[in-house]
Amino acid sequence: YRNFPGLGNQVFLVDRGNCTFTQKVRIAQMNGAEAVLIANNECIQQDFTVLMEEFHLSEEKAKEVCCKFAKDKTECNRLNVESMLPFMASNGMQGSDLSITIPAFMITLTDSLLVKSFLCCSQESLNAEGIQFCNKLSDEGLHFYKDECNNAKTSKLVMADFMLDTPHPDNNVEYQLWMKSDAPPDFLESFEWFSQSITSDTTFTPNYIVINGASYNCVGEDSPCGNFCTRNGEYCAIPEKHDVLGIDVLEENVRQHCLWQLEEENFHTNGLPLWWLYQKRFREKKCEFQGSRFLECGQQITNSLPGLDQDAFKGCIDTKDEILKTMVKNQADMGIFTTAMIVNTRVIHFSLSSSLLAEVICAGFKEGTSPKVCECVSKVSNANDLALCKSCMETNDCDSVLSGSTTGSGKNQAGFSTGTVVFMLVTISSVFALLTFIYTRQQKRQMHDDVRNILAEYMPLEEVNGLSFSESHVNRIPTSGSDREDSNLI
Repeated sequence: YRNFPGLGNQVFLVDRGNCTFTQKVRIAQMNGAEAVLIANNECIQQDFTVLMEEFHLSEEKAKEVCCKFAKDKTECNRLNVESMLPFMASNGMQGSDLSITIPAFMITLTDSLLVKSFLCCSQESLNAEGIQFCNKLSDEGLHFYKDECNNAKTSKLVMADFMLDTPHPDNNVEYQLWMKSDAPPDFLESFEWFSQSITSDTTFTPNYIVINGASYNCVGEDSPCGNFCTRNGEYCAIPEKHDVLGIDVLEENVRQHCLWQLEEENFHTNGLPLWWLYQKRFREKKCEFQGSRFLECGQQITNSLPGLDQDAFKGCIDTKDEILKTMVKNQADMGIFTTAMIVNTRVIHFSLSSSLLAEVICAGFKEGTSPKVCECVSKVSNANDLALCKSCMETNDCDSVLSGSTTGSGKNQAGFSTGTVVFMLVTISSVFALLTFIYTRQQKRQMHDDVRNILAEYMPLEEVNGLSFSESHVNRIPTSGSDREDSNLI
């Protein structure tokens, strides 16, 4: 890349391949990028449409262009390519990397070629490697602006305008939470109050992650995936804890789905009191740590829920196969594979928090139609504590609540200074975290080999022959294990 002083924020265009998404964005950030565009390195269906309709290429010629980038040269026709761009993710278990603070988005192969072709019209701003690439682009017939480069009106720069908003087609915001039933996200406890306060203006659907066993060769009478899957390997789940069975997680998925289904009809008037009560008791009983009694823990909760129609609940449980089938289909349609929230079709994969989700949901209302609670959400967003919003609504005095949350006497009742208390808490937390890490690592090692044989890594390393900016002079960061590209949003 080349730095242009005085031009404001700069966006890096980086080809997919050779290392992980996280590494690419981190390197770009370290070198001054304000944002990153990742250029896909193979055609999707949209690329065929652009090549044929906007550049008036025949289907055969479009196929020829796409085959230049395809991994398998025999399967690069329009019917065999993916229908959508992959999601991007970091290497972290939760799909986020706190060291990355700039936005990153993926664009299609043809869009990237358009940008590169435009930049190639201004070769005086390129280094030797860039000029060599532009010449190769021209030789391959992929310089889409070659005939217009001499146009005096051709700009020397490409401006990128980044926007991440929430669609708001009507006055009702629809949002879905995708989660693992054996690992409910931490933000649920603080999110419950907000969710229940906007039921008349929203539709909330909890969904559960189910792995399609057919995609990983698990299906068969002698399924190699064992008790990770049900129905001879058709539906699978990987538990968070080593002593919980995958088939039990699938049962728990169905149980929580049925609780929601029984309350769905009256959602706008009543919300989901039983579903939320179940989540609360699930956390209190720490069912995810019950091991072989994991399923029994959930059963005990549902048996004790006040007002639950047990006959209707059992009838829903009996349709387990149909429920799991629908979960797999919906998950595939939305491209979901990890904890995520969908608000009015906007998929949010990055670090989830109750305050962030509340802001996104409130942004989903048409201007002037959002409920009163959303006014409060905008005021407490910087505090990152949705509980403050509840206090604001109860007291009708947000200014006092917010100012009170940031002030204090400096000492607690025992006479310790705030700094001393913080130091003690940090020390205790660090020791506990270290012990937890050692224990978790030992436990995960026991199931590591089994899991690796069941599911392949998402987005394996893919190289583009010939045409790539990835062979950069920027030093690469070595990775542990096999390099890969995750498929989630950074």
